[in-house]
Amino acid sequence: MKSNESNYWINRVHNKLKNIYYIICYFLLASSLFSIEMTDFGKEIVKSLPKEILKKRIAVLKFEVPDSEKDSNLAKILSGEILLHLNKNGVSVYERDDLSLILNEKQLSQVGIITQEDKTLYETKQINYLITGTVFRIDDSKIRVLSKIIDVTNLSILSTYETIIQHYKSGDNKVTYHSHDGFFFNIQFPGFGSQTTNASGISGFDSVELEGTPMNISIKYGISLNKLFILSFNKNGTFLTEPNIKTDPNILIENKLTDKGIIISSYGLGMTFYTESNSFGSVSISVANAIYSNKYKKTKINNGFGFGFSLGKEWWVSDNWAIGPSVTFLYSNINLTDIDVSFKTTDGIITDNNFNISNIAYILAFSATYN
Repeated sequence: MKSNESNYWINRVHNKLKNIYYIICYFLLASSLFSIEMTDFGKEIVKSLPKEILKKRIAVLKFEVPDSEKDSNLAKILSGEILLHLNKNGVSVYERDDLSLILNEKQLSQVGIITQEDKTLYETKQINYLITGTVFRIDDSKIRVLSKIIDVTNLSILSTYETIIQHYKSGDNKVTYHSHDGFFFNIQFPGFGSQTTNASGISGFDSVELEGTPMNISIKYGISLNKLFILSFNKNGTFLTEPNIKTDPNILIENKLTDKGIIISSYGLGMTFYTESNSFGSVSISVANAIYSNKYKKTKINNGFGFGFSLGKEWWVSDNWAIGPSVTFLYSNINLTDIDVSFKTTDGIITDNNFNISNIAYILAFSATYN
């Protein structure tokens, strides 16, 4: 008998995990259809620079766009990407509009040295090296960038760097890698933590409390309204099987709901906020359902509400995928009606079919986001 009960629960868990696996595979497949190839341009340029250059003063010149005026915004963005990553590496970096300004600074500095009078207001900003380049459009969705590193002292080209950036359409004004824009998908799984369910209104008891370690999965999909704010549809499931039980008065024969479990399912709207460092916070409000099950049947109750919030931090691992840890708080309140729940007590079996449950869960999970 015991062996049959164990096999029953093993099969239940196996089927749940299999369903979750199919959901994950589906969304990974769907997201791959949206995925684009985009070089991390600024980071790659900085990585290509010799270490001795990084100790000097560097200027970044706006890239030239000879083929199409529609890509003029991109030229500014590319130089901005290089400036950003040079600053992150602690390099003395400056932005210049054209080469003539740099040459004029150099000439004034040389005159100042000869006459022992500095003709420049900012001698410390004299440039040692210059990064610039040219943007060529290959087709409607692909561009070629030829970058040059120039030694200002003797006006020689030290090196060139060629980059192909794909899926950049004519007229676009932003690069969409490592950025929260467009389609948004997030999954937090596996999630584990603690859950407490308090039942009130059960005849014969002042209070009933269930405790256990649930398994949780949370899925969000939606759209980015800007780089830091996302509106999404959220789906959440918390699975608690054979929880411990405490009551007041303590008249239960067993302190565990053997062969029984409760699933709290919710769906609703959520908002996620990201910081520049890719930390995030999200809030949601939802309709909550409870599924009470034993080894014979399941009963679903559809009259509850819930809310939750989570905090986390993610790191980009590809152009569009970021992963990291998250912590989540979940609350739901559901009125259980037309469901017979029985408790074995020292006074006999107590059964009730109309009471209220409130659920609180704290979840630590792995978070993966596609944008």
